[in-house]
Amino acid sequence: MPPPSDRADPRAWCGVAAARLRRDRPEEALEAARQAVDRDPHGEWGHRLASLALERLGRDSEAVASAQEAVRLAPGSWAARLRLAGALRRLPAGWR
Repeated sequence: MPPPSDRADPRAWCGVAAARLRRDRPEEALEAARQAVDRDPHGEWGHRLASLALERLGRDSEAVASAQEAVRLAPGSWAARLRLAGALRRLPAGWR
């Protein structure tokens, strides 16, 4: 999937990241998620997508860190908390 037409729009980059994840292209999804985070560091969606891409790449501790940032930015977001739970379950220490 090509970059969005509006390269300054973080939500458009999130859409690209989500599409790349659906196509099982986690490295490209991570790049798109990072573009979203660069444009809006306070937006939790980009951090959630980065976490999912990192998990699929086997980079579990980084996935947890991105998910934790998403929860920090949006503590009331069930989606951010669910992503954090998904990332934590893959760590040997789990929920500790």
